[in-house]
Amino acid sequence: MKQWQGKRTGIGWLPGLAGILLCLFVSSAAADDFSDYKTSAGSTAVVNLPMAGGPNGEWMSWFTAVDYFPSGTTAMIDGRFEAEGRMIAATGREIYLQRTYGSSKWDVVATVPYTMDPSFIHVSPDGSRIALGVGYVAPLLIIPTTVLSATAPPDLTTHAAVKQFPLINYYDGDWVEEGDGIDANRYFVVNGGQWPSDCEPPYDSNPYCSFASGVGAVDTEVANPATHVGVPLIIGIPGASSDVDVDKSGNLLTGIGYLTSPNRTGEVKVWPAGGWDPVNGSSLAYEGNTRIVAANILSAAYLGEDAEGNFHIGGADAFGVGGPPERGYAALIKAGIVNAIATGARTTPVTDGNRGDTSEYKYFAPDPCQDDSATGILAGDWGRGLAVMWNPTYYETNGSCAGDVGSAADYWNPGVTPR
Repeated sequence: MKQWQGKRTGIGWLPGLAGILLCLFVSSAAADDFSDYKTSAGSTAVVNLPMAGGPNGEWMSWFTAVDYFPSGTTAMIDGRFEAEGRMIAATGREIYLQRTYGSSKWDVVATVPYTMDPSFIHVSPDGSRIALGVGYVAPLLIIPTTVLSATAPPDLTTHAAVKQFPLINYYDGDWVEEGDGIDANRYFVVNGGQWPSDCEPPYDSNPYCSFASGVGAVDTEVANPATHVGVPLIIGIPGASSDVDVDKSGNLLTGIGYLTSPNRTGEVKVWPAGGWDPVNGSSLAYEGNTRIVAANILSAAYLGEDAEGNFHIGGADAFGVGGPPERGYAALIKAGIVNAIATGARTTPVTDGNRGDTSEYKYFAPDPCQDDSATGILAGDWGRGLAVMWNPTYYETNGSCAGDVGSAADYWNPGVTPR
């Protein structure tokens, strides 16, 4: 079911997050940052994300992918602009760099010759490389940060320094983190269709083959990217693709973006550090793992962690599988829980806490109408905080949520207008 991979249509990360990025800050001296996250006045900042459209709107993407350059990045743009701390975004036919820190001004720093349906853009741990999931049936691009230019934006599909991996079937991905015993800026982990593609040996005997996903690892320094398919890590994941995260402890997390009968949408499992191998492959059976971190929280999209190890989940179970729709919010799970489940010290997963804050779960809903078909969340290495992405269309058009709550008016469509 490739419509669940790359395009981010339907259930996982619904597309078009071009509107708002709301930064949630914690206090600078907090002993427990999880308890200190807040959304009250004075704790948020708003950044408008770009949405390219071409002269007549013909380049409209479903989605704006975004990430931050981490602290410690030494790469320079045009030899004079520091990348560290800035956001980078992909939409339309263009890659954008945030002009200044915290700004809603963007400069084009690269292009592609076709309209992207970008699945993701992820900066490597040292900021030297960028992984770009251009979109459905398009290649995975690995881009040296130094090729970006605001004065002469390069075409990424023809630049000699950009590596293209046409055989990688992706939905989302993450760079391997430091501490895993391998080069964190070399290996990129991907969740997509059965690895490396749907219903081919050795996966064609899998009962979920027609509607399943898998996780594999890409060697971004391989000699011939044109023929590289990487190595399988997790196979036989039932249902639609989800995000994948490698945390700072070396744990691998992924799950189910959408599955009914029984409802397992939003299930997230963890594989402990040392229990999977991005260099040689692992081929671990998803159903053989009983370490469930989250059960039915959103759609297992936007998986990641903040600087203190609190684990976040975004997305939306927009169709309300097995209960009321889960949309218009993002979740945060307290640091330590993932490691406890990975090691077997804890066996019970985290649930959604009835969408209220608990001692191990927090609930962020920046849209007052809570009607978004997807809500994104990511950590910014520029400081101690999170960025939550949402679509304000209904509220800003109508001035209130009257008649809208629960109607999911803010479903994503091509060219969703940013604030």
